[in-house]
Amino acid sequence: MNKYKKTLFLISRPQITVVLGENSGFIADFISYIQKNSKLNPKIIKGNFPVFWQKNINYIICDIDNNYEDIAFMLENSSFSVLVLAKISGDSFNQKDEAILKIINIVKNIPENGFIIFDFEDGISRRMRADSKAQILTYGFEENANLKTSDININKSETNFKINYEGSIVPFWLAKKMDKEEISNIMAVLLYGIVKKINLVEISQSLRDFKF
Repeated sequence: MNKYKKTLFLISRPQITVVLGENSGFIADFISYIQKNSKLNPKIIKGNFPVFWQKNINYIICDIDNNYEDIAFMLENSSFSVLVLAKISGDSFNQKDEAILKIINIVKNIPENGFIIFDFEDGISRRMRADSKAQILTYGFEENANLKTSDININKSETNFKINYEGSIVPFWLAKKMDKEEISNIMAVLLYGIVKKINLVEISQSLRDFKF
């Protein structure tokens, strides 16, 4: 982004959500779906950023095309910033990896009123926690995650499970056979819905019609 585009961004200060990591496109589509069902105004951006930003649009960026500096600037200066870190890698953490270093810089730039959502079981994301001043929320299958999944049942044509968040348990039924990674992606979206104050029961009901 040049100086002119940055100035226009600062004038409008739109809401920005950035999804990084594996299956970012699927997660972005899913985030857009639950926002539309809640009468919000999502818009997915892949590739070039717009010149003019609208205040009433929830922009979802999932293809950053190595524009890490622009992403850091937008998340630092938007009116509502959310970074969703899907699985980046296994438990290995290479501080010399250029992409990882750039993501750490993004994490550092998100303000205190912003949110970072990440997979509790992902080693790299977990280590980034110390670099952030934003509000951290985690999802996963382990007890210490903020949003947890249990009672998973999978058959040939459907998947059902229970989501536990702050003691509230909500059942989910999906018309598709899913593996653990796909369920993990859905948990990221559900936690995003909580950040946007979308009721989990409302999301559960809307997902019955979602076409995978």
